[in-house]
Amino acid sequence: MTRVLVVEDSPTQAEILRVVLDGSGFAADVATDAEMALRALDRTSFDLVVSDIVMPGISGYELCQRIKSSPNGRNTPVILLSSLSDPMDIIRGLECEADSFITKPYQADRLLARIRTLLENKRARVDSGVKFGVELVFLGKKFLITSEKEQILDLLISTFEDTVRTNLGLQKTQADLATAKEELENYARELEKRVRERTEELEKKAEQLNLALEASNKSEARFRSLVSNLAQPMWVRDRETFRFLHVNDAAIREYGYSQSEFLAMTVQDLSSPDSRFPSPQEISAMTQVTTPNFHMRQRKKNGEIIDVELTGTQLEFEGRPAVLVVANNITERLKIEAQVRHNERLEAVGSITGGVAHDFNNLLTVVKATAEELRDELGNSPLRQAAEMVLEAADRGAELVRHLMAFARKQELAPTLLDVNALVDTVVKLIRRTLPTNIGIKLEKAKNLPLVSVDPGRLENALLNLAVNARDAMPDGGEIVIETSGVDLDEQYARENSGVRPGFYVLIALSDTGTGMPQDVIDHAFEPFFTTKGVGKGTGLGLSMVYGLIKQSGGHAKIYSVLGSGTTIKLYLPASTEKVAADVKPLPKAVATAPAAGAGNLLLVEDDDLVRKSVTAKLQRLGYIVTSVASAAEAITMLESRSDFKVMLSDVMMPGTMTGADLAREVLKRWSHIGVLLSSGYTESSIGSKAQIPEGVRLLSKPYSNADLAAALQETLERQIGRR
Repeated sequence: MTRVLVVEDSPTQAEILRVVLDGSGFAADVATDAEMALRALDRTSFDLVVSDIVMPGISGYELCQRIKSSPNGRNTPVILLSSLSDPMDIIRGLECEADSFITKPYQADRLLARIRTLLENKRARVDSGVKFGVELVFLGKKFLITSEKEQILDLLISTFEDTVRTNLGLQKTQADLATAKEELENYARELEKRVRERTEELEKKAEQLNLALEASNKSEARFRSLVSNLAQPMWVRDRETFRFLHVNDAAIREYGYSQSEFLAMTVQDLSSPDSRFPSPQEISAMTQVTTPNFHMRQRKKNGEIIDVELTGTQLEFEGRPAVLVVANNITERLKIEAQVRHNERLEAVGSITGGVAHDFNNLLTVVKATAEELRDELGNSPLRQAAEMVLEAADRGAELVRHLMAFARKQELAPTLLDVNALVDTVVKLIRRTLPTNIGIKLEKAKNLPLVSVDPGRLENALLNLAVNARDAMPDGGEIVIETSGVDLDEQYARENSGVRPGFYVLIALSDTGTGMPQDVIDHAFEPFFTTKGVGKGTGLGLSMVYGLIKQSGGHAKIYSVLGSGTTIKLYLPASTEKVAADVKPLPKAVATAPAAGAGNLLLVEDDDLVRKSVTAKLQRLGYIVTSVASAAEAITMLESRSDFKVMLSDVMMPGTMTGADLAREVLKRWSHIGVLLSSGYTESSIGSKAQIPEGVRLLSKPYSNADLAAALQETLERQIGRR
């Protein structure tokens, strides 16, 4: 079997050669470099060597020369694998006595044909083949050729054969190129014609598109301008992703985010933690032509939670399906509606209670009359005691009915014009007798109060009832404060508190330092039979009776309480204009004045959303530039970022570890140029047990009129100027 040595440093090329040779009946060995090939030739006799020219270390030329110069390899044909890209390849091949070239890339059948030709030529040669030397000059250099003439012929013929094949291939390629060129030119002419026609068509469409785009840009610009200038918060969102695409200035003011912050968010990012985002079905409904109103609770940048009603309209915006959404803040409306429902519920319960109480009165009248008749008839009979027990029970029932009638505002009243201060003096004497020694009582009375028209006996009972409740809220002792004053309830307060008529009222406030009440208890405190006391410790009719009396007398009742900070119950009775007691003159109403010139920026700190909005409106009407926050911590953060405020108005009792009084002390210490005014639903006398008001800081009691607020701020600013 003919043995062939393959010398190839590329494993892939070496394996291809080996497979081709083995498949054609040759025995192929592989050497990965020239050194390995020389060692193999020393060990084994090979009939032919196929070697790559370019290899690391010894090149194919040098390997061929070494093979030809050795006794054993002199007659071994050597085929060099070459690209023949350089004319010097032929000269170098002659120099090293190579037998043939194979041009890369090669075809397997051509390689095998060349190998067989060389092997046949080798067998045909005579051993006396003459080796001669020829000196050549090529490209200015001399070369000595010492190969056998047959060898030279083989090399030249193989080279010529490759050249002829290449030339024939080039001729065919040139013919193909000529044909292709002609076809390409024809195609180019046709393509040029089509391009020209298409260009003309596109130019027309581009012109139409530019006109449409210009109209669209003008329309979108008008849309942006219109939306941006509307006072109602509005935005455009992507129909599928809910991402903001555009928001107007009103939305930026309402939510506190900048335009760029909005555009990096989705509508879902505004949802409050307790809010439910629309379901897939609701989202599908919202992508219709017009979105129905959808209620959501949303969170502003400052953390404030608001109730919002969303209405959307489908449109195209910047080339994508979108929805224009109008956001209506209904927080205040919902609170007022809840208050109205609460009052309506009390009215309904009162109406039912009055009817039931009337029927019970009829029944108790029969029971009492029958029991009295039995008692008189029984004389000294043992059953007389049973009749007296029935009478006692009937009397107690009648007392409960009177309480129910009081709540239903159907009790029989004997109103008279009276001096509230005189009545309070009498009640305080009675209260002192019922209080334990660990509870103190403090009385603060305003002078020159107008008279009020009220049933004195019923009012005494109401105040005694409030004192007993205050006592029960202070099991470990404390203090009760009773105060009187004149208060002007304005139209704004009347709008925020259903059933209140604007006007001047005489206020009786009773405060305690007890446990206080959570909001859910405050919401139901005036309802009959509602009590937080244990079974058998209260009927739940005390506060409802007080509420009924004040309402039947044309007044208003209000509870202020914070859990752990005591309670203040305020009773407002309308001041009488008929006549006044001797030496008693009605308090003159304050006149609202404009704020001092340069009052400028004001920081409002109020945790109640509705109150914050109401007070902000009052302050803005007075000419202040208002920035509002919901807690003392937010106020400190705001003041650290900007200190251009002239005055701060803060509620005293707020959630969190810092009260308004604590905040006031911090502001006076760190920002002494800012005037401080505090306000509270608690009275000035009762607030001392809940928060220590800093010296020199005025406390404005809620509710207050615009005039009261303006006067208090004016006083605060003037006092601040005096400190400088």
